[in-house]
Amino acid sequence: MSARPLREDGNLAVTLSAWMVLLHRRAALPVDEDLAGLVQGVCDEASGTALVDAVRAAVGGSDPGSVLAFAQAQYGEEVHGGMGHADRDKAVRTIRRYQFARNTPWLCRIYERHHDVVQPTWVIVERVTDEVLLLDPEPFDDVEEERTLPLADFLVLWELDGATSVVFGAC
Repeated sequence: MSARPLREDGNLAVTLSAWMVLLHRRAALPVDEDLAGLVQGVCDEASGTALVDAVRAAVGGSDPGSVLAFAQAQYGEEVHGGMGHADRDKAVRTIRRYQFARNTPWLCRIYERHHDVVQPTWVIVERVTDEVLLLDPEPFDDVEEERTLPLADFLVLWELDGATSVVFGAC
């Protein structure tokens, strides 16, 4: 269960904003100059909130297609979707190959319970071993929400959403 109520967009805007800040730390900036300036200026909750608001306005929807289109428009050919596979072992091999080659966090959507509702939630995956490390979706605040899930549990929750993913770099 998440630490705070799920936002209407499945935590997309805040999670996508945090992912963009992580990409900036790896020397990748969005092509939109306003978004790039906001990404570079994040240093506290107020500047983080400004970025989240701008991302929310720019994405246009929380569905996977809108998210992938937004990310590709901002980062070009480096962004790909579809890390999941019908074969679970192949999906895990793809994830591990990506992790080894890129060592870059990636976005995905999983189904989770939030209070009395089960619905899709956008998360940032940092590391996959026998456990999956999910990063704090809102590092701009003072609430620590990094967590781990057993790999098997993560795969089930991810597959419930059709193994939606957005990655920076080839899989």
